[in-house]
Amino acid sequence: MEIRRGATTWLLAALATIGLTSRATAAPTAAETCQAAKNIAAGKYSACLQTAEAKYVISSDAAKRADAMAACQTRLQAAWAKAEAKAAAQDADCPSFGDVATVQSVIDVSSDALANSLGGGGAPVLPAARPLKTAQIHCFSTSSTPGAIPCAGTGQDGEFQAGVARSYQVIGFTVRDYATGLEWEKLTDDDSIHDKDTWYSFDAAMAKIAELNSSLYAGHDDWRLPNRFELETLLDLGGISPAVDTRLHQCFAGCTQLICSCTSGGDYWTSTVGEFFPVFGTTVNFTNGGVDFSLLSDPLATIHVRAVRGGL
Repeated sequence: MEIRRGATTWLLAALATIGLTSRATAAPTAAETCQAAKNIAAGKYSACLQTAEAKYVISSDAAKRADAMAACQTRLQAAWAKAEAKAAAQDADCPSFGDVATVQSVIDVSSDALANSLGGGGAPVLPAARPLKTAQIHCFSTSSTPGAIPCAGTGQDGEFQAGVARSYQVIGFTVRDYATGLEWEKLTDDDSIHDKDTWYSFDAAMAKIAELNSSLYAGHDDWRLPNRFELETLLDLGGISPAVDTRLHQCFAGCTQLICSCTSGGDYWTSTVGEFFPVFGTTVNFTNGGVDFSLLSDPLATIHVRAVRGGL
């Protein structure tokens, strides 16, 4: 009888503990639900691609394989949009946003490597990171009369649109690019250290970077001047003046960092110095997407600065 009473007491205590634990476990947030939905969608997309590959192995029907993979992509994109829309409807942000093209690209590359390996190609090896898309979607006449023409058969960038799509997210004081792993300073139009219209000599550019680090800008002390290739990843060659994605050019007079994200046309300093003529520093022009050079020792240089971190 005593044993039975003790077991009952233990059972009641255990049930009470379970109840308390259950009540203490918070429901997932809208952001967590979005992230989980994307995990599931990414997994289903990967499985869908491998199913298409399996059927191709048996049938050797390339057209059916292409159609099946296109259907996989459509389902992934629909699931992604649904997850982000659901979070937005609850006034929440997904931890990542607008990144379906980048995620799809990563899974595509992994799936191709796996399919090749299973077909006798050796251990699956992922290729090195691919260049970004230039964002140019138009093609142009090569005659003396300039103008846009249909892209088919031109061999121009706008026909192939090769590369990985960039994946920007504006967060607080910075802009993150999940395609490159870089985090960028947001520029403003408010006469602060972040103002888009401020010009710098090379030494002054380095002084700005030092000030950002000493003040723990955006909570970090590892800001630096981007190298040439890093800065070129911000170029959007589908536009001009400035040649950047719209998320880097949401700007109006007087706007501050938390409100806007500005970019001026003109040259921006990089940390890359010319080996052939080391008195010149490399700059990237955000009016036309070109690359220029400026004297490192010129105290009156009219070059802009945007700091970067990450990617190391």
